[in-house]
Amino acid sequence: MNEALSAVLAFGFADLECHRIEAVIDNANVRSRSLVLKLGFMYENTLRQRYPVRDHFEDENYYALLKSEWLAKQTQA
Repeated sequence: MNEALSAVLAFGFADLECHRIEAVIDNANVRSRSLVLKLGFMYENTLRQRYPVRDHFEDENYYALLKSEWLAKQTQA
């Protein structure tokens, strides 16, 4: 997943000229949270009880990466 998401980020920032890329991750998805943090995303907020799942509601965590942050991380590598 690291390689795939890195390619998506490169495409988004370089080819599509995005300024910002966001990730919305289920609160329980620890592996996805770890991945976006490793790639430089910043945690921004949690929307509490955002969507229904069976008989309860789940939270969503919002993360974002700015092009300037992505470029800085690329020069460090």
